[in-house]
Amino acid sequence: MHSMVFCGGGIVLLPGFDLERVLHAFEHRQVTKFYAVPTVYIRLLEVKDLKRRLAAARYCFSAAASMAIEVVRAWKEATGIDIYEAYGMTESASMVTYNHYYRHVVGSVGTPVNLVEVAIRDPEGNALQPGRQGEICIRGPNIARGYLNHPEETRAAFQGGWFRSGTSASSTRTDTSISSTA
Repeated sequence: MHSMVFCGGGIVLLPGFDLERVLHAFEHRQVTKFYAVPTVYIRLLEVKDLKRRLAAARYCFSAAASMAIEVVRAWKEATGIDIYEAYGMTESASMVTYNHYYRHVVGSVGTPVNLVEVAIRDPEGNALQPGRQGEICIRGPNIARGYLNHPEETRAAFQGGWFRSGTSASSTRTDTSISSTA
């Protein structure tokens, strides 16, 4: 939503997911950018004549959960549009990585956004080489300083300037592209 406000775009907000209301918005409000969770994309793939009904759409974004590679490929086949994914969490004030349009990789949540560093680390906090499984650790100006009134949890999660996410993943390349199916 912030990106739409920043660029001066219009926003169609719905009170909850209702398939017919979403399709109506696409058809009658000329929705060009669509932001949804994986389950919504899966439901929309069941719609007959989906490409025609989403005719104005040019950009699709998903976050909040991993998107199965099969869903991304089926969406592209049905609509001709890629789904761009991101990874983030509350402690990171939203986005940590983004699967950029200029180097979109299906099955990845992309590379770190500006000013953010991501490392896959072992339980002792050592950075791992690409392809090794470990914990996603993040640092940057968007990372919280700790948990209010929870000093023990803060000490465990925020170590040496890095936030230990508790999420397991593997880096797939030396630029720390993170597999979304981890």
